[in-house]
Amino acid sequence: MPRARKTRIAKAGPAGLSNEERIALLDKRVMAETREFAAVLRSRTDFEAVLVRGSRVDRRAHFTGLVLATVLAILVGSVFADGGTLALAGALALPIGYGLLWLFLAVTGGEQLERLTIDQQGLISSSRVGRDTGWRADVLKVGVPIAVIVVTGWITLGLIHDIVFPPQPACMFAFSGDNEFCRYIPGMGHGTGLTVGQAKVLERGIRALQLLYSGVFLLGAAWFLRRMLTGRWVADVRPVRGRSTTD
Repeated sequence: MPRARKTRIAKAGPAGLSNEERIALLDKRVMAETREFAAVLRSRTDFEAVLVRGSRVDRRAHFTGLVLATVLAILVGSVFADGGTLALAGALALPIGYGLLWLFLAVTGGEQLERLTIDQQGLISSSRVGRDTGWRADVLKVGVPIAVIVVTGWITLGLIHDIVFPPQPACMFAFSGDNEFCRYIPGMGHGTGLTVGQAKVLERGIRALQLLYSGVFLLGAAWFLRRMLTGRWVADVRPVRGRSTTD
């Protein structure tokens, strides 16, 4: 549905504004919209202007890109056919990723047209049709932190499990108990030899450090998402549309 709004930017006398004043006022409004709100002037008459924001998604170009990505994946998969499932998954990642990108652009892209008209009293009317250009930014502000939360949450749970119930370490030599020789770490002098028990402690410490980093990203993404959804700015990042609460 078209969305219309009116803005009075000048006080007119009983006889209204002259044609020159109306043209000048509309010029100022068009200049402000094109400079500050990334609009492009599509057409202009003395008392009317049509602006466009956003851009159409080039389906032909993206279809060509998807075909090329698929062909490349097939070639890579044939070269590394001996790699098994891992090689196949790596080859398919390219076309699947490109297809998801195309889907995102198709869902969030498109043009928005704004028609500006000015009457004899200096009242500028604005009517907009098309997709809101801020929709893509809002999707990213919500989708990216959710993706980070899902990935880091999964990693965090796995690390916690491995810290509480540590798996057997990857030793260089066969072993049957914690006191047997497990790993040799080259270093200064003759290097360092670790028993199975010591290797477990070392790996638990590494997992604890990884858990710290994962937790920082998880909590940071959750904090950012909460502020976006509750209408609070994060530095220069505006919250999602429809929220006007400020800190």
